[in-house]
Amino acid sequence: MHAQLKPSDWQSVFPALEKKFGKPTRADRRTLRNAFGAEFVSNDAVWIIGESSIIARQYFKFDQAVVWLVSSEELRQAEEDERAAQDDL
Repeated sequence: MHAQLKPSDWQSVFPALEKKFGKPTRADRRTLRNAFGAEFVSNDAVWIIGESSIIARQYFKFDQAVVWLVSSEELRQAEEDERAAQDDL
C-alpha cells in the first residue's frame, strides 16, 4: 500500500507520522541531483512496527513524495535492490 504526495506535504506528513508511530527507527537525508544539476535534500524515514514497516520519502521523484506500508521482507528486498543499484553507478 502506498500514498503519493507532493514533496511540500512533507512538513505536515512527517510530524503526523511521528505523532502516530513515534520516533522513526531510521532517518536519513540524501542529496539528489536532477538532470540540470539542481540539488535537493530528501528526508527519508522508516518505522519498523512488528512485521510491517512504514517508509516515507520526501523526494521519491523530484515532484513526488511517497509513504509505503510494506512487510519486513519487502523492506529487506527494497534495501538490497537499492544497494545493488548504487553499486552499479
